[in-house]
Amino acid sequence: MTVSASILGLGACGPSTRGPTAHGEPPASVNSASGAASGTAASSPSAVASVSTVPLPTSTPVPCGALNCRLLDQPDQALAFVLASNPRVLAVGEAHAPKGAAARSATGRFTKELLPLLRGRASDLVLELLVAPSSCKAAADVEKLQAPVVDPQADTNQAEFLGLRDEAEQAGIRAHLLEPKCQDYEAAAREGANSTSFLLVLIEALTEDRVGHLLDQNEKQGSAQLVVTYGGAMHNDLTPRAEIEPYSFGPPLAARTQGAYVELDLIVPEFIKDTESWRTLPWYSHFKRLTSSAGARSAGDTASPSNNGDKVTLYQTAPSSFALIFDRTPPK
Repeated sequence: MTVSASILGLGACGPSTRGPTAHGEPPASVNSASGAASGTAASSPSAVASVSTVPLPTSTPVPCGALNCRLLDQPDQALAFVLASNPRVLAVGEAHAPKGAAARSATGRFTKELLPLLRGRASDLVLELLVAPSSCKAAADVEKLQAPVVDPQADTNQAEFLGLRDEAEQAGIRAHLLEPKCQDYEAAAREGANSTSFLLVLIEALTEDRVGHLLDQNEKQGSAQLVVTYGGAMHNDLTPRAEIEPYSFGPPLAARTQGAYVELDLIVPEFIKDTESWRTLPWYSHFKRLTSSAGARSAGDTASPSNNGDKVTLYQTAPSSFALIFDRTPPK
């Protein structure tokens, strides 16, 4: 078994208001990767043990229009707050790093800054990486069809996804890639220009099925650990728009867990652009106002909160939906 050639992505990102957008906009979701992939993973305990803990932030919600938000010092404080509801599924979606990006990627920051908090708390991590059978010739055809979608993304994205897999296994969290059959690749190749939509539906189905099996396994073992998914910020939507509803495993997994499902989007602020696809996101105008006010405040003015880039911003866009906007990468 080999891993397909590169991470494939659609220009889409954000919670329920998002939909497919032009290439180079907020990146997202169809993924594969190059190199060899192991089908094994480190074992993890069947019950929560040695959980890494971070004190819950004591900050109160900051006025952000119709949204609640918190300004925090560290990303792990934001994740601790998100996990306070004890979800059974934590569905993490990111905006992929674009080509030429200098800032640290969401994948890299999740791996180093947030994954440690899941040690002992998560049993499994399902990664949005498609693994093609080694003898499947159609996989190469699909890779060519997806090249225009992948080209705007950073060349390091695939390595960072596989690095996340390795780090998860080292932390005792079983890591899983998605394994379509060769028939699936053949069907995608026949779709031609529509292959991306076909793959998005396929990723949803494979992820939903794998997570469902892992939840069943935890239940049989009496485990209180959660299952984490990681991929582009579209498949994890809890309230997707009608046109992308077939791509989202959020609603069925939320139903499967009786609401114990949390959607968490990870955003690198340097990747945010003043484009229509970003402006439609429910937190965008609030974040822009929050950051633009940083330089305008007079000394001693505490009435209007601001963020000059050294704070982590956590928005709660719905009861079980969050957007974590990292602090800016310090200049070298």
